[in-house]
Amino acid sequence: MIPRRPTLAAPGLNVVERPALSYRAFLQLEVVGPATVDWVDWMAKNRMNRMVATLYPAKGYKGQPYAQFRSVPGLLDAFRRRGLAIEAGNHAAFHWIPPAEFHAAKPEFYSRVRGKTNRLEDLRLDRGQLCYANDEIASITADRVLEFARAHPEVDLLSLYTNDGYGYCECARCAALGTPSDAYCTYVDRVARRVHEARPDLRLSFLSYNAIKDPPRVRVFGTNTLCVVATWPPTDQTRLEGWLASGAGQVALYEYYMGSYSDRSFPWVAPRAIADELRTIHRLGLAGVASQ
Repeated sequence: MIPRRPTLAAPGLNVVERPALSYRAFLQLEVVGPATVDWVDWMAKNRMNRMVATLYPAKGYKGQPYAQFRSVPGLLDAFRRRGLAIEAGNHAAFHWIPPAEFHAAKPEFYSRVRGKTNRLEDLRLDRGQLCYANDEIASITADRVLEFARAHPEVDLLSLYTNDGYGYCECARCAALGTPSDAYCTYVDRVARRVHEARPDLRLSFLSYNAIKDPPRVRVFGTNTLCVVATWPPTDQTRLEGWLASGAGQVALYEYYMGSYSDRSFPWVAPRAIADELRTIHRLGLAGVASQ
């Protein structure tokens, strides 16, 4: 029998909580539309605090350029009302240094593999990477990051992610720096220092992924950087500890609990493993998780 009462009283309640993880991101790899406004509400109710929007619709993704993302009616207002942040990026190396713009005059901006620079036709298909030892591309990237931030004040975190896949540069300058991680983190360090001089409030994310799996021997400027470590479960603690020691200001986990794409795969029924992993990264001192 359900009890009945004419009134229902509860004592006063005043609770203040501080999240254990400060970086709780949701990666938006689908085409954004009016329904995405409802996702922002869902994210807030599920304790997420940031959406990663694509800057560049890289190989095989359904994402779109950021201008299309921000033009969805009511979307930016939904972020403001909910107090959620926006990170613009993902695999966006060619957003900052487009092959169509630079390849003809500056083919050395792009990776040399087995002694050859990728053709423009291949680069248009997102095959290959930047030559991360080249200081000129670091300078151009920093200028364009600052230009983008001025035009899009709603974004507080911009990514320097590598392209998806492999094809890392094997030129003499990259080889002299050491591993692909050393060359890439040299580039990240150069961009981060230049951006910080002009905009101390602006942060940059970068990616440990594929050939950039192992931590670098070089130190990364840490004041404004977040390293996102992409890994399949179970957590490789040694790898995470190595990136925590790299100098990056913060380190977060990029997870694949839903496989590669939520619309193409069934969820992995592993809530206990997920809970264990979240406890592990918190104990290690990571900033949080980016959920694909």
